[in-house]
Order: sequence, then C-alpha cells, then structure tokens
Amino acid sequence: MITKLSNILDKVKSNGQDPLEELQKEYNQLKENITYGQKIAKVGSWTYDLQADEIFSTSEVYEILECTPEEYDGSVEGYYSFVHPEDREKVRRVTNESFQGKEYDLEYRIITRKSTEKYVHEKAIVLFDENNQPIKMIGVLHDITEQKIVEKNLRELGDYLKEAQRVAGVGSFKYDALKDELYASPEALKVAGMDPITSKEGINKFLSRIHPEDQPRLGKAIQDCLVGSCYNLKVRIPQEVGKTKYIVNKGDPLFNEEGKIIGIIGTIQDITKFELLQKDLQKEHERLINTERIARMANWEIDLSRKRVYLSEGGYRLLGVKPKTLNNTYEGLLKYVHPEDRHLLEDITEKITQQVYKLEFRIIRTDGSVRTVQALTEKIFDQAGNPSSLRGSLQDITDRVKMANYLEYMANHDELTGLPNSRYFRKKLELLCQSHESKKGCALMMVDIEGFKYINYSLGYEIGEKIVLKVARKLKTFLGKEVFLSRYSDYNFAFILQGRKTRQEYEKLAQGIIDLFRTPFHVKDYDLDLSANIGICICSEEIEDQDSFKKQAKVALLRAKKEGKNTYKFYSADLDIQHYKEVILRNDLHRVVESGQLRVHYQPIVRLKTGEILAVEALARWEHPEWGMVYLDEFIPLAEET
Repeated sequence: MITKLSNILDKVKSNGQDPLEELQKEYNQLKENITYGQKIAKVGSWTYDLQADEIFSTSEVYEILECTPEEYDGSVEGYYSFVHPEDREKVRRVTNESFQGKEYDLEYRIITRKSTEKYVHEKAIVLFDENNQPIKMIGVLHDITEQKIVEKNLRELGDYLKEAQRVAGVGSFKYDALKDELYASPEALKVAGMDPITSKEGINKFLSRIHPEDQPRLGKAIQDCLVGSCYNLKVRIPQEVGKTKYIVNKGDPLFNEEGKIIGIIGTIQDITKFELLQKDLQKEHERLINTERIARMANWEIDLSRKRVYLSEGGYRLLGVKPKTLNNTYEGLLKYVHPEDRHLLEDITEKITQQVYKLEFRIIRTDGSVRTVQALTEKIFDQAGNPSSLRGSLQDITDRVKMANYLEYMANHDELTGLPNSRYFRKKLELLCQSHESKKGCALMMVDIEGFKYINYSLGYEIGEKIVLKVARKLKTFLGKEVFLSRYSDYNFAFILQGRKTRQEYEKLAQGIIDLFRTPFHVKDYDLDLSANIGICICSEEIEDQDSFKKQAKVALLRAKKEGKNTYKFYSADLDIQHYKEVILRNDLHRVVESGQLRVHYQPIVRLKTGEILAVEALARWEHPEWGMVYLDEFIPLAEET
C-alpha cells in the first residue's frame, strides 16, 4: 500500500495535479474493489473496539446475516442472537478467550433474520497497545454454506458409494506399478479377504489369495494390462472348510499425464451367491432335461404374432431333429404332424377356450417312425387382453397309447381265441340297435357247442382249449372277415350278419355251420365229435335294445336245443309264448305236489281180439291253474332239468 501511495504522489508531481483529489479517487477505487471482492467471495470483515464495545462491519457482513444495520445494534451480545443455539456456547467461549488476546479460527452455524441456516468460517486477530493490552480485534466472516453443502453431498455420496459397494459386493482398487502397492476400498479388501496392511505388500500378495488353478490366468491378465490390455476374469478364492468364493476381477490400464501406464485401476466383485445360484440353476436345468428325456417330454411356445415356435431341447429330440435344422415357424412344425391329424392344430387359438387345452396328435419323425404326442397348452394374453402366445408341454405318449390300446383290446377280446368277447359283443349290439339304418337287414345267430364239457372233464382243459381254437378257426374261415364273430361264453359263439338277406340265405348259412360239426375234430390222438345248435333272430323295428335282440336269439337257441342236436331255429312270437310257459312251469314245479295239482289218470290195456281188460296204465297229469292240463311229455323234461 505504501508503494502504491508513493507511485501516486510521483505521478501527481509530474503532472501538476492535486494530490488529495488523486488520493480520493484511488481510495474510492480500492474501496470499490474491496466491496465487490468481498461480495463475490462472500466474505465480510469487521473490527471490534474492545474499549468502546462496538463492532464495525462491512456491508458483506450484513449480506451474510441477511439484515440491515438498523436490525443489528453492533454489540457482541447482539451478534450472539444470530448464532445457532447448538453452537452459541462454543462461539461465546472462543470470543471470551479472544478478549484476553487469543486469536481464533472457527466454523459454526448462524440463523439469519430470514431464518436461513448458514455455515460460516470466522477468523480473528487481536491488536495490542504499547502496554501489550488488547485494544481491537479484526476479523473476517466467510459464508461457507455452499462449500459445506458440497462437502456434505460428497460425504453422503461417498457413504452411498461404500454402501452400494457393500450391497453389490463390488469394491474398487488401484495398483501402483511403480511402487508395487495396491490401494483398495473397504469392500474390495473384504471381497479379497485382505486388510489395508497386507494390500500394501503388492500385487503378488493379492495373487497368492487366488485359487492355484486360476493364478496363471489372472497373473497373465495383469501383465497384459500393464502393457495396454483390459481384462475381465472370473476367478476363485479358497475359503475355510473347503468352501470357495467366486469373484469377477476387472482392470483397465492407469495412465499418467504423459500417457504412460503407471498401474491398473479396476473393480473386484463377489459373485459367489450368483455363481452358486447359477450352478443350482444349471443342475435344475440338467434335471429338467433328464426328466424331459426320461418322460419323453418337452416345452413349447408359439408366438402368435410372429408365428414362431420355440422348443426346449426335448422338443427337438421328440421330432428327431437338430435345433439348427428346424424351421422354427408354425408351418415348419406342421410338416412333422401326421397329415391325418393336421386339422387338429388348425385354428388352435380359437379352439382353446378352457384354461388348459389337451390335444393328442401324431407326428412323423425324421426317421419315418410315427409317434403319438399329447400337448397341454394354455393361452397367454397381452396387456390389451389379446392372445399373444400359446405355451405348454409336449409328451411322447406312444407307449401309453399302445398300452391303452392293448388293455382296451384285452378288455374286449377273448384271451384264448382273440375273438371279440361278451363285452365287445354287447357294445356292438348296442351300437347296432341305436342306428335305424343298421338294424335293417340285420340278423343275430347264437351258436351253442355241445361236447366241450365232456372233453374238459375226460381229457383235460388243454385238449379242450385246442378244440375251442379249432372251432374258432373253422367259424372264422367259413364266415369270412365281413361277419362280426364273438365268443361270448365258454361254449357259445355269436355272429352278426348285416346286409339284407332272405330267410333261405340265413337257413343255408346256418346249415353250413352245422355241417362243420359233422366231421370229427382231430386233436393229438383223438377224433372228437361236437354238435351245434343255432338260434337265429332277424332284427325288426320292435327290437329296441341289445338285451331284447340277444334275448330273442337265445329263445330261438333254446328251442333248437330242445329239438335235438345239430338243429337251428328262427325266433318267432310263438316261441316267446312257449318260452314263457316253460319258465312258469319250471317255477311252479316246486309246489306241484303240495298244492295238489298232480293228478293220476288210469288208462286200461285191452286185448283187441276179445276186448278183455288186461291191465291198467297209470298216467301222471298236471292240472295247472293257468295253463290247464299239462301232459307228461311237457313237464317231465322240465322236472329232469330242475
């Protein structure tokens, strides 16, 4: 300042100007510079006259306090009213010490007249008189609120960064290659299992923590990074009790101002949970693949908008193709569907109305084999409620279908002869009776074979079964493939004739069957005689169900058996009456004696030449209350049966 005044005086003398005027100008300029400088720096200055107990402040002090000179009386106690209550005692103590000549440098908070909380930095020095007594204090008040906010934000950001690294298991590090020192964040040290002291021992200390099998890879990656390459490696760190920690170590070259590589900067992340989860998922995936393979199952999805088909590994195995060879379009998939079943997959979106849609169809594999597939499919909707895809499972059920067909066959066929059994016979008759057209020109013949019981009892069931097979073959050969032939019980066969035939044609056919039994059946060393009786029922409109159809044929068969071996009989209504009569008589025979219905009629035996009665023949007669007089030839056969 003295130099500046001297320069001004020299300039004034040389120009002949008024020194006071120039000094005033220079003073005003300096005052302006100080005022605006303090304003820009948010720094105010003050002087405290200890003897007068008055404080003289620059305008920037009032700016910081957000008040006018009139609102602040300039006293120390008046200033304390601006200090934050939590910091007031600290400021009062430091101020009191300064009265004794001690300088201070202090940060604290104030609350302005506009209730704004600010951070300020105040620094003060003490001036002494010739007796070394403090007479004045001069200080500056610096508004550091913005700086404090920035520091706070940086501190919070640092805390957030540390927390984020902790949560993510990611730490950062810097390797100084010149000093061979490793600087790591707390999380990086935790991940690596190191402490700040051991980390300063260099990169080799870090490498020693790595699994021996991974050390060469990471060591080479670090060396390459120090010559300009980046690296990103997954390595292992052995833990206690045979456990392993998995980490990802990333590193980039670190350059100095001259562009030379001086080290590595990077991150280290603990991915153990992720890696173990990946291993578990891989195991589950392998289990799923094995399950699909064992169960012959697959997953599929059809993108309806793009008409694309997505298959799991089991899906390609099901079709017998490799993933890259399949045209993953809906049309491409249809090529593998059996031509007779493709209609089942057409308009499948409209067909799926329930939550899960089950569909069975056949596919033709690339090797030409035909397999049956069951698809369980559900419809997936987009946010607008429109169907977006179909998703579900595929399963090869060929063996199941074969087994079901086999079981169905066994349930409907005679095990010995392979002919339809009684169950199949009833179903066939039921279907026939349900169709008005099918009943026209239809007839049922029931054949009873006599002689089987004798053969089974005398020669054994093995011979008996061979005879049954011979009879079945003869009947099949004679009737041909067009006729439905059934073995509906041990010694009974039945066949259904469809197509209009005359009565004479039925008689010729029945006689032809009877003629089959006129020749003995040869089995091993035996020539065995069998006989056959046939009951014939021609279907009529009166027949409503299979039971009535079968019943009428049986009535005709029973009548044929009564008339002797190797006979046939057509059903007629009078046979029904006769059959009904026999049923009633057979039932009433049990009470014929106790009810007194049995009568004895005597018939004399007379000599014709002389008319002499030689003897009397006693004849039994049954006087039935409903059927009247029943003769011996009617009820004796019934009595013998019961």
